Amino acid sequence: MWRSRAFFSFSARWTLIGVSRDIEFDIRNDLLKRLLILEPEFYVRNRTGELMSRATNDLNAVRMVLGPGIMYHRDDHHHNDHGHPGDGHALAFLTLWVLLPAPVVAVAVWFFGKNDSRPVRTNSAALATLTARVQENLAGVRVVRAYAQEEAEIRGFDAPNRELRLANIRLIRTWSMFMPSLQALIGTTFLIVLWQGGHQLFRGQISLGALIAFNGYLTLLVWPMIALGWVTNIFQRGAASMGRLNYILTAEPNIDDRHAKVPEGAKPRGEIEFRHLTFTYPTTLSGAGANGASKSNGSCPHPVLRDIHLKVPAGSTLAIVAHGQRQDHPRRSYRASLGGAR
Repeated sequence: MWRSRAFFSFSARWTLIGVSRDIEFDIRNDLLKRLLILEPEFYVRNRTGELMSRATNDLNAVRMVLGPGIMYHRDDHHHNDHGHPGDGHALAFLTLWVLLPAPVVAVAVWFFGKNDSRPVRTNSAALATLTARVQENLAGVRVVRAYAQEEAEIRGFDAPNRELRLANIRLIRTWSMFMPSLQALIGTTFLIVLWQGGHQLFRGQISLGALIAFNGYLTLLVWPMIALGWVTNIFQRGAASMGRLNYILTAEPNIDDRHAKVPEGAKPRGEIEFRHLTFTYPTTLSGAGANGASKSNGSCPHPVLRDIHLKVPAGSTLAIVAHGQRQDHPRRSYRASLGGAR
């Protein structure tokens, strides 16, 4: 009996974990395909480190839902379906007493799940911001050292690092109350068994062996109740991470040139003319926010270029030099509002 149960349990785990890896592989491919068709402005509003965090940490959280999350959720129902003893009418009254904490468990799971979603999203966003900061410093370490900006970058790293630490503390504070609550409910259930079962034993309504067997069956329910808290945590993290992945998967390129075709035999002209050009930066001075949708400098009523006209002949080069300084990557591309261009 135990051999067949072990075999089927191993087969189920092998299948679920394998399927979760396959789905992770497919989602990663979908992310790459979407990133390849997006315009340069998308990578201005969303820093490389943040995209890396979404493609690694968030994708792993989604895989945990599809694999271990579903697996332990199935085991939870399996134990709940087969863990209750059935010793006739003698233990029916005791079983009803044992089931009294069940609604309390449901309310506790709902309450902590509802209040846990925001800390999970905040923690994921803080981790993405820190990852972006590290990636930018590693990629631009030559510039940082050339201009002796080590101390300034260390101070700049301290702020997102502290934000991540505080986000983790808030998340841990929430779950530090959840698991002890479940343990208290489990202990309450065993106290109920000893209390009511002891009364029935003294009255001769049940035997000592039946009470011991009932207590043993109740022990089988301890793991599902503990797994319930862990599965709830996995599903909350997975839901928040899937929302962050959908931000990339549902992003549409602002430049769609799939239907732009050059007539056969026609030679493209190199002359460019702009009319009524208005330009604003699409990101804040410190870069995009952690959720990839931070407020843009483009909403400022004073754009850096306003209603200009210019014509660039073929084979020539045009440079626009600003009076102020903007701390951003000099080779990034930005969108501009055009009244007309050809």
